[in-house]
Amino acid sequence: MLNETGNFITENYLDIKKIGLMNTAGTRQVKIYNSILEPRGFEIIEVDESIQSELHNTIYNTEWGIKAVNPVTPQARENGQKYAHTLQSEEQRQ
Repeated sequence: MLNETGNFITENYLDIKKIGLMNTAGTRQVKIYNSILEPRGFEIIEVDESIQSELHNTIYNTEWGIKAVNPVTPQARENGQKYAHTLQSEEQRQ
């Protein structure tokens, strides 16, 4: 799955060089997507470490998290949009 993600991005987004990554704390810690995407020439942008636990909770919270509830809850959607804006701001600062 990870290599397929890298292949898909490489083949379909030729002009993209920076990728905003919303990931769990564990995925961030082991840098699994970084190890797939950075060798392909992509720069990974992540939320500030100070809000990583909030993002992790948005993914895994058993009552309203993205992976726990279908359809996506308003709280998870709102948080996801907030983190997307945060990643855009991070990109603009670099």
